[in-house]
Amino acid sequence: MNSPTEISALVHLIDDPDELIFFQVKDKLIEMGAEVIPHLEKAWATENFGDLFQFRLESIIHEIQLKGVFEQLGKWILNPENLLEGVLIVNKYKYPNINLRLIEELLAQIVCDIESQFNDELTILEKIQVINKILFDIYGFRGDKTNYHNPDNSYFNAVLTKKKGNPLMLSILYIEISRRLGIPITGINLPNHFLVGYLEKDYNQNASNEIRDSYGVLFYINPFSKGTILYQNEIDNFLFELKLKQDPKYYSPCNNISIIRRIVTNLLYSYTKLNKKKNVAELKKIIQLFN
Repeated sequence: MNSPTEISALVHLIDDPDELIFFQVKDKLIEMGAEVIPHLEKAWATENFGDLFQFRLESIIHEIQLKGVFEQLGKWILNPENLLEGVLIVNKYKYPNINLRLIEELLAQIVCDIESQFNDELTILEKIQVINKILFDIYGFRGDKTNYHNPDNSYFNAVLTKKKGNPLMLSILYIEISRRLGIPITGINLPNHFLVGYLEKDYNQNASNEIRDSYGVLFYINPFSKGTILYQNEIDNFLFELKLKQDPKYYSPCNNISIIRRIVTNLLYSYTKLNKKKNVAELKKIIQLFN
């Protein structure tokens, strides 16, 4: 635990004209970690040391938060069972202070609304229709076709707020809702367009895909198009249009690490298109965690 007096003393040195002193102060504050952020944010709001002070303060806060993303994501990769946890760690890259309670409340409400429409007589396709109706018609989630590469389409909290996102983030929402409903929905890492698939009840991820024509998936769902149902022949046609081979990995369930890596890849592409060089450099370092 670092003393408030020590932190305060370092904060007052942030605008020191001697850059060597500033860099020493900066390194020390970053080393202290997230516990100093409230002190820095208070200084940002109350102290009036000029533009240089504000700029340096914001830079230090960002680097501490970025360090936190690196550390948390590195730990998650070692135990990637909880997909939503990984999603929210990446989310902190832009939105470090997301309200986890509000996210949980919204997800729980969506699940409750869907469950109220379920009964034991519904077939799985009928249950999928209920999910689609609640998510896309009642709550109004939709694919952002107007500003497809907007970085916010890759941040879970922004998608929940705006009710629109890219194929991957809408698929993650679909996977998380289905998981809570006990429905075996999995991610399908199709090139250019992420989908989800409904798993066979006896699916074994360790079994050889070559001996199973369906790759363990009964049918596919496209959350970007309001939950349209697709079958294997339509995936065949999609790959044919892209001039890609019918590789089993494009039909089969993908793991959580692949999903989170694709979020970072999408963000990297979005910030590249916006010519945000600093973001691009940082995201390139983050994506190295997956190598």
